[in-house]
Amino acid sequence: MTRFLEVMDLGSAAFCGVSMGATLLLGVAATSEYQWPIRAIRAIVSTSGGGFVPLNEARRATLDFDCSLEGMRRIVSHFVYDQALLDDERLVKARFEAAILPGAWEAVAAARFRSSARGGAPRLRSAGHD
Repeated sequence: MTRFLEVMDLGSAAFCGVSMGATLLLGVAATSEYQWPIRAIRAIVSTSGGGFVPLNEARRATLDFDCSLEGMRRIVSHFVYDQALLDDERLVKARFEAAILPGAWEAVAAARFRSSARGGAPRLRSAGHD
């Protein structure tokens, strides 16, 4: 992203991260080894990111998503307060269709792993482990 800003001669920019994207963005902004992009960050908007993410039922439903409509229903059931919303097929179907677009899984999966240049260790952690 820093190189894109340089090539386009944009200077600094505002960044927005949601969910895992927010976690990744905040990690980049807070990690000393990434001092070079800090100059490119003018502002950050973060929604639901950062910190330890427990391996609970909601996270397992997301990690185990099998690209089925029922799999998406399990995911959606964890982020709606009113479970009656699950009776409306439009909500589940819209999320399902977005999830199976070409490149959608790859974009989400890419945020789960560290670069091989950084040791290739997975970013997923269990309770009590770094």
